[in-house]
Amino acid sequence: MHDSRLACSVLSGLPNVNADRIGVTGHSLGGQGSIWLAAYDERIRCAVPSCAGMAFRQNPAALNWSRDRWYIYFPQLRQEFLSGRTVQCDFHEMMSLIAPRPLLELFAFNDGIRETQYHRALLHVKLHEVYRLLNAEPAHAFVVFNDGHAIPDLSREAILSWMDRWLKHDGKPLGGWDGPRSAAR
Repeated sequence: MHDSRLACSVLSGLPNVNADRIGVTGHSLGGQGSIWLAAYDERIRCAVPSCAGMAFRQNPAALNWSRDRWYIYFPQLRQEFLSGRTVQCDFHEMMSLIAPRPLLELFAFNDGIRETQYHRALLHVKLHEVYRLLNAEPAHAFVVFNDGHAIPDLSREAILSWMDRWLKHDGKPLGGWDGPRSAAR
């Protein structure tokens, strides 16, 4: 978080950067980092995490979030998981800290534990309620695909379109069934 916020400060200070139009994206751990940065840094105007927001609850392998080998991600949760207690905050609640700013999450049903991924789609239904209550429904979306832990063409196009819409066109739709797609890209 600290490094990402410093990088955002450096980027914001560049003369050819519009500091009011900064978005963040990342894949896997980078996607999780994009959630944290957008949640805690108001300079981030929109976020697009990819394959990032797994769930603690409904995850039979939740201890992997606080393992003691390879990389150690959430060491403060290890005792909770080992004791069998349920962690009280899950990713949809963390992502709700981004609201009402635009958030698009991309993930695959066949990335990891299928039941956890199904539950993840339901978490977005709850998260959408936050956006609805804040009068910002168009600013929340999620795309589910079946290409595993990857960034397929569908995801790349969605990332670019979302960033265009919210960073270049102030949230105006870039086209639709009854009109041409915006030429600006």
